[in-house]
Amino acid sequence: MIFLGGLGITLALIVLFFNQGNKLANLYLGLFLLCFNVFTLTHYTFLFLNSEYLIATLLILPFNSLIYVVGPFAYLYIRSILNDEAKFTKLDLLHFFPFFLNFIDNIPVFFSWEIKFKAASYIINNNWAELDSLLPYKLMTIKVNFTLRVIQLFFYVLLIWFLIISKKFKFYKGRANPNQLTVIKKWSIFFILLFSFLVINYVGIGIIFLKYTDKEVLTGNGIFLFYFVLLGLIILEIGLLLYPQILYGIPLYQQVHPVSQLSDADEIRITNSIKNNNSILSDEQLKLIELSLIQWINSRKYLESDVTMITLATDVNIPIHHLAYYFNQLSEYKFIEWRNNLRIEYVEELIKNKQCQNKTVDTLGKECGFKSNSTFILNFKLRTGMLPSDFMKKYQ
Repeated sequence: MIFLGGLGITLALIVLFFNQGNKLANLYLGLFLLCFNVFTLTHYTFLFLNSEYLIATLLILPFNSLIYVVGPFAYLYIRSILNDEAKFTKLDLLHFFPFFLNFIDNIPVFFSWEIKFKAASYIINNNWAELDSLLPYKLMTIKVNFTLRVIQLFFYVLLIWFLIISKKFKFYKGRANPNQLTVIKKWSIFFILLFSFLVINYVGIGIIFLKYTDKEVLTGNGIFLFYFVLLGLIILEIGLLLYPQILYGIPLYQQVHPVSQLSDADEIRITNSIKNNNSILSDEQLKLIELSLIQWINSRKYLESDVTMITLATDVNIPIHHLAYYFNQLSEYKFIEWRNNLRIEYVEELIKNKQCQNKTVDTLGKECGFKSNSTFILNFKLRTGMLPSDFMKKYQ
């Protein structure tokens, strides 16, 4: 059980920190997986292990309150996918009100080792009723807490089902690649089915807790439900790792103004890209993104020192997770390498055209956007095979 919990947390951290494309939406997903795994593992520790010190140590942090953020993060993730908009609003804070309420309720436990060790002793010795007496001013008793958990989880299952059924992805009709849209539809249904399965098991655990006060009965009837929850979470995480295109969302583009004239090389490159297009992007979408990048290159914004994929997405009016898919899956170069190559090409042209005879290597590096001289020299040598100073001597 500990191994399954550790594996689940590891996979959740991979999703969280090695995010693909759709940053904020995937942040909701990663937090959902991480909080669910951590809560399940710590809850298992409280019920099935008899280490007073370990249980007291886990009470330092509000692990027991994490169940109240699981539903909100799942809802925010699905909403982000359906609307292609992951923005978090002030109104969304209401979703986390039960978490804050439970967190505030348990603040005295976090700062008192005496209370933590007493709570650990009561948990181990099956004195459930005594736990409420530790904090006489609590807003929620243990039974109220478990009941609220069950109600909240059920509420979010119903809310997410309502979102999926009512939306039916109408927002994307005619505006997204049908193949990727099908993948995301199937993934959304798979996600909510698995989430429903997880919630049903947790509801079972809650009902057992409310019905039986004997710890042996609770642990005996609940152990398999814990296994089901952890296995369900791991299946969800493995699905993400096997099909990372899910993390890019649905390619949907806002209209941009294409460049008026293209060079012959650009036209040939775009034609070849479309001809060999086997991606989740339609031919029209692929052409649009490449035209937008050509326009951006012509504006020479790559020379700005603070250029990132986020600023590029803003400049070309294309969502960042769609650009991330393009650079990670379709482009010959990753974004950083592509941007740096543009900068080095610019410097090469300056040197060849004898437009930098009185400039130092450090000055050239800063003019083309590199923040440090060493980074400029390294990238220049990687592209040309020569140091900038040697390249300058060759042409000047």
